[in-house]
Amino acid sequence: MFRIITLFVALLALCAGDPALAAKKAKRAAKPVAAWELPMAFTLVRSADNCDPNCPEWISADGKVTPGTSKRFRAFLKTTGNRKLPVVLQSAGGDVQSALAMGRIIREEGLDAVVGWTSFESCAPKANCKPKNGVYRGRLQTRQAYCNSACPVILSGGVRRLAAADSTVGVHQVTTTWQSEKVFYRETYTIVNGKRKILSRKEVKRTKLKPKTTTGIHKALRVSLTDYYKDMGIDVGLIAEAEKTPASKITTLPVTSLKKFRLITASDNPRSLVDASLCRQPTPAANCRTTQPQT
Repeated sequence: MFRIITLFVALLALCAGDPALAAKKAKRAAKPVAAWELPMAFTLVRSADNCDPNCPEWISADGKVTPGTSKRFRAFLKTTGNRKLPVVLQSAGGDVQSALAMGRIIREEGLDAVVGWTSFESCAPKANCKPKNGVYRGRLQTRQAYCNSACPVILSGGVRRLAAADSTVGVHQVTTTWQSEKVFYRETYTIVNGKRKILSRKEVKRTKLKPKTTTGIHKALRVSLTDYYKDMGIDVGLIAEAEKTPASKITTLPVTSLKKFRLITASDNPRSLVDASLCRQPTPAANCRTTQPQT
């Protein structure tokens, strides 16, 4: 005896992201996307401080952390020749899982991470212009720089971690959005000795259900964050500190807290990692590169 039936299986996908933005998702679709909501972009930057032919360089990482950010970051590093370049972070947050992955890549590669942004000279990546000689020139800035929500997770991956007094590092509760999906199959089976034996199974339709949002760190994520912070040398008390603040708000951590949780390794200004003097030493810093004069 053969029978054909149609059934469905519910699949769950987890996305831990910036809760302040999730509530406005529907309204945002009809409005221009704000700069801080654009996916994180990576740019190789060479100092514009009259340092040629040997100048410090860094990676500008600016924008929202999305599910694909960590993969794009790993791909970007292949274009830099795996050099030890500081990662300059400016982000309002985003996907926690991707932030965890990116932080681990930073540590695996032995890179430093700092809070800041780049003021580009004459040509900026977002302007879709081509820089002179194919190299973006700029200066590292810290005033009003920010690293919030999932961004401190990335910052934790740095071997050296710096944040200036005029920038902000902020935390809050995690919001998790569960996206359910019904998957319908057409299945052909037969009964053999009273038991059902599947002969064929084919997907015929998928239907997304209404997303469910919860606030708070679920068990699996808490384990992941705890293990990650321990591996990075961060005080796991940072998790409890973040849980004190509602998902709709941000608590800016003072310098005393940044040191307490070991989110920063020194009080040095981030610009110290890209200062032109680093390239004039007998042994230049790892992020210095000498270029040939243009003819």
